[in-house]
Amino acid sequence: MEQHHQLQIEASKHRLPLHSGFAISQIFKCKRPKPPRLNETMPLTLFYHADQQVSKCVTSLSKVGDTRSDMFRRRNEKLHMSQRTLLDAIYIIYAEIDEELKSPREYIQQLPPDDQRELTGAFSENIYFASQAVSKGYRIRGIEQYTSELIDPAQQLSASMDALRYVFHTRLSRSPLPPHHDLHGVLKDFDTSWTAFEKKICFFYFSSTYNGIPGRIDETHLFQVLMSETILRALDSKYISLDQVQSFDPSLILAIPRLSLFSALYHTPDMVNVTDSQNAFRWFRAKSELLKSVKERVSGLDVDRIYILERMLVDAEGGNGQGTVNDSILQSVFVDICSVSDQLMRNKEVVGMLSKVFSMYREMPEEVTQVI
Repeated sequence: MEQHHQLQIEASKHRLPLHSGFAISQIFKCKRPKPPRLNETMPLTLFYHADQQVSKCVTSLSKVGDTRSDMFRRRNEKLHMSQRTLLDAIYIIYAEIDEELKSPREYIQQLPPDDQRELTGAFSENIYFASQAVSKGYRIRGIEQYTSELIDPAQQLSASMDALRYVFHTRLSRSPLPPHHDLHGVLKDFDTSWTAFEKKICFFYFSSTYNGIPGRIDETHLFQVLMSETILRALDSKYISLDQVQSFDPSLILAIPRLSLFSALYHTPDMVNVTDSQNAFRWFRAKSELLKSVKERVSGLDVDRIYILERMLVDAEGGNGQGTVNDSILQSVFVDICSVSDQLMRNKEVVGMLSKVFSMYREMPEEVTQVI
């Protein structure tokens, strides 16, 4: 049989003589479909080219030995960018599905504004990379203790992506043209797996960061309002100057959050809950018992001592109010408020909010602040 095939090939004028490995290899070569031309009106072509680019970037990254080198950084960034494009292409087709058929993602509304923007209207590459890492046996820094609970949903998402890739490429080999109703089934499966992983990792992250799941969506906005009102009150009481606010004076970076926390305990206790262990704003939930004790001590202070305490919160640096005034109650309240408030400055969300509130006063004339 082998001789028969060889004689047939040798006898043909259109075949290469079997004198080289290249010629023999052509017997085994499969005809591959021609790559589709990229067309913005055909999302499947965008998916194809993005998927190909991801594969190339993975191969390119694998050839770099030193993860501290500039080459690794550049190739790693390019890979993440390519993967982001791939997810965007998938989302374009996914967006065609009726809203009532998609997995609910109300949990996004409980997240901070920056995270809401990242997770709304797209499949986040950060989320997908986290699932890839967990499914391959790695841990996510900061939520290592939840790795075992993330492995199964991460592997489910990985399997869903493999299935989606196969179905998309099969469909593309037949036709790249929309509509894509025949792809909605695999997209809904992918959506279910995606939502399951995304929801878990978001809540594990916030449970670790804020010692509790995200609270009501309006809490963040309310604390921003509280911070703005605190600045007005501080201006009216002459604790700070408008020039300090408009110039983003570094001394206010600690002073305003301290005064804002004190306002939540004393001036406007009904605006933001900071003392209930179950319902307190997530930034303060872990310290709610301490703040409840502070609130009880503050309730017995007269107006003069309140003024002294607020001056201490503004003037003292680094939470060190020792020696400022010979009053044990004021000292204990001061130290406890600073111990809670000053920790907030490690949170980029708080820093961003503080900058946003300060910017509101950048062009404000001084007479406008005299309202309290």
